Amino acid sequence: METTLLTPAETILCKDERGMLGSFYTSLLRTIRIADDENRHRLSLGFSELVEAVQRYRNEDGYSQTIFDKWNKENPNHIIR
Repeated sequence: METTLLTPAETILCKDERGMLGSFYTSLLRTIRIADDENRHRLSLGFSELVEAVQRYRNEDGYSQTIFDKWNKENPNHIIR
């Protein structure tokens, strides 16, 4: 059974989608997205949940819509379409 609450990493991805992140997480997400496999593995040592969420966002059908739906339910004043 999948949880109905966003994980901290999913919240970061949604905030990125809304342009609500500060420079640290914006830079970290950019770095994770452009890293090769070896460097992505290194990043996962410190940010495992976020690296996994980015990978799922990029590769898993329906994952982005699932987290956007959760976000919209939790944050009705900041809807992601």
